[in-house]
Amino acid sequence: MPERDEPPEGGGRSHHHPLDVQNDDVPATYERVAEERFDWAIRKLPSNQRVTFLLKAEGLDHKEIARRLGITAGAVAQRLFNARQTLNRLLQPYAEEGVH
Repeated sequence: MPERDEPPEGGGRSHHHPLDVQNDDVPATYERVAEERFDWAIRKLPSNQRVTFLLKAEGLDHKEIARRLGITAGAVAQRLFNARQTLNRLLQPYAEEGVH
């Protein structure tokens, strides 16, 4: 299936999703965006950022993510920062619209 350049319309949560986990590192902005749009934005992340972000969303701390990925905790922090910046840029228009 070809990757879309635009996020899908609407939708709700029907399966496990990174936002279903309580995590202070997942900004509230993401909670106002439809699951399909959030998934679309996550797929747009570079693979190293995507894997790191999803591990963090599962509740792992920087040290455990670093151990699992064989990188430093500083590299984890940098990947998470970059992932959040990209997700914010991709999802902000939909959060501002109040699109759920």
